[in-house]
Amino acid sequence: MTHYSQLKSFVIVTLTVSLSLLFCAACEPADDDQRQHLVIVFDGLRADYITHDIMPNLYRLGQEGVVADNHHVVYPPVTRVNSPSLATGSYPGTHGLMHNQIYLPEISDEPIHTGNDVESLMAVDPLLTATSLGQWMEMEDLTLFAGSSGSYGSSFLLNPAVSGAGVWNSRGFFVPDENRNMALEAFGELPEISTPNYEQNRWVINTWLHFAVDEFTADASILWITDPDRTAHTYGIGAPETLTALRHVDEELGRLLDELDERGLLEQTNIFITTDHGFSTHKGGFNVSDILQEQDLLEGARVIGNTQIYLEEPDEERIRQIVQVLQQHPAVGAIFTPPGEQDETDGRVEGTLSMELIYYNHERAADIFVTAAWSDETNEFGYAGTSTQGGTAGHGTASPYELQTAMIISGPDFKNGVVSPVPTGNVDLAPTILYLLGLSLPESMDGRIMHELLVDGPDPESISVQIDRYETGPVEWDPDYKMTLEKARTGESAYLRQARIVRNNE
Repeated sequence: MTHYSQLKSFVIVTLTVSLSLLFCAACEPADDDQRQHLVIVFDGLRADYITHDIMPNLYRLGQEGVVADNHHVVYPPVTRVNSPSLATGSYPGTHGLMHNQIYLPEISDEPIHTGNDVESLMAVDPLLTATSLGQWMEMEDLTLFAGSSGSYGSSFLLNPAVSGAGVWNSRGFFVPDENRNMALEAFGELPEISTPNYEQNRWVINTWLHFAVDEFTADASILWITDPDRTAHTYGIGAPETLTALRHVDEELGRLLDELDERGLLEQTNIFITTDHGFSTHKGGFNVSDILQEQDLLEGARVIGNTQIYLEEPDEERIRQIVQVLQQHPAVGAIFTPPGEQDETDGRVEGTLSMELIYYNHERAADIFVTAAWSDETNEFGYAGTSTQGGTAGHGTASPYELQTAMIISGPDFKNGVVSPVPTGNVDLAPTILYLLGLSLPESMDGRIMHELLVDGPDPESISVQIDRYETGPVEWDPDYKMTLEKARTGESAYLRQARIVRNNE
């Protein structure tokens, strides 16, 4: 896996297309018939939701196609990190969108909320330090369609260059603006938001069928469906309301499949089903600002999104003091710092691991990145995975219940009836789609082409898979403390599985 240095990240954005990138000897041209490539993101979909009882259409799609059973979202497992990662095939250490809230002091002294403040996002130049799928396709006169029932920001980050057919959002965000007039003319007033978000999710499917398929004949599309995330945040994992939301989005998937079948298009459409994160039940107690305030360490520190700590004067001793306080708090989980001088796997502070290990080392990254602790505890509905964050349920930690999931792919270019143990990640979708379109890959893409899932690819069982494990040594003040991390690896590609803290002979 390549390293994500600051220099690489900011050279990428000024990338011009060289002759070597215009041709790709390893790429094969797309078939003569009109292939469509459709990515559907079910926001907050856990792998254990995909059962015959809860999601029969999605379950059947997996039985008929490929289940990538060792799939990984991008860390941190939050929406507006995975959204640009899907769009660019790269990690935050390359694309530079670090979290749901980002701090760009050269732009604003206040953090930018990447979901709500889309105007600020659109004003940042460059916003992403990686080439997007839409940009690359547009250079070959191919069309990307992005539709969403999620936030303005997550929608925009699916197609940040506003390439091809632009962005269509059920809550009212359209770029270019002429898309709004087309949508209103076709469907009337936009639907109201609800929990579960029935009408807005349905609107996205209708809009894709009407515009991406009929109007633009999009070559590739990304659809973002806001459930079960929206409902699970309120009611919890496995709650009756959350199961209702899951059944609703599964019915919408079934309706889409039936419509494609009736039009004779299903047999030429590759469909990828993934998510941006899993989910954990929350137990409370994790508040970085409060922890630092109690120890008189908050002055001169900016805590962004309860995870990112920026220091006005980031001297080594101050960083060490903050890290040591965090390490002693039971609600605090994995802590990452920039790489140390001697080893890119160890962080610069004792007892931390490097941001390089999680593909997070970017000029925009905080001085300290910290997440809540997690456990295997089950909730009242029998679903495992808890964290010390506040609220009912959510995501954002280094828990396997949030990082590991299943991806389902079905279509003419993929194997049938296969469950693959080979690790894959959200960063692999864009490279694979470009390959199927017969295009080369931008240098900024960190992901790989998932050859083993393709019809003519190798048997997944023949692919070597290994687990890489890292851990810190004991810290000076606590001989029992250590941080551990696991990554699943195939070839040069490795994906974060989990990271956790061990204290007091746990």
